Amino acid sequence: MREEPPFAGPAIAACAGWTCVDAAPDDDVMLLPADLVRPDAVVEALGRTSSIVVDPAGRRQWACVRLRAAELDAAIRAAGDVSDGSLRALLGRLDLDEVVLSRRDCADLDTPDDVKEYGDEHR
Repeated sequence: MREEPPFAGPAIAACAGWTCVDAAPDDDVMLLPADLVRPDAVVEALGRTSSIVVDPAGRRQWACVRLRAAELDAAIRAAGDVSDGSLRALLGRLDLDEVVLSRRDCADLDTPDDVKEYGDEHR
C-alpha cells in the first residue's frame, strides 16, 4: 500500500501502511525510517513499548517509535486529516518514554554528505 498522493508525507504513509497490518491491540508495533544507518541500535533502544528516540540535541525522532497497536490505531482514528504529513501531528498526543541515542545511532541517510559520513557503517 502506498500513500495517496505519492510522497505526501510520513503520517499519510504510516496511515496507509497501517491498513495492511493485522495486529492484535496488545501487539507491539514500530515505526522506523528505511534509511537508518543503525536500525539495530534503534530497535534495541526502543525495547520498551510506548517509547520514542531522542537525539543528543533533545529532538524527538517521530519516525523512531515503538507502541502498542491499539495506541497507533487510536492515534490514526483521532488524527482525522493528516495531509500535512507530520508524524508529530499524528503521534504528538501520545505519552511516550524518551530514549536518548547518540547522533551516530539515530542517524539516517538524507544527503550525499550523510552517505559520505556514514557510508562505512555495517548493516
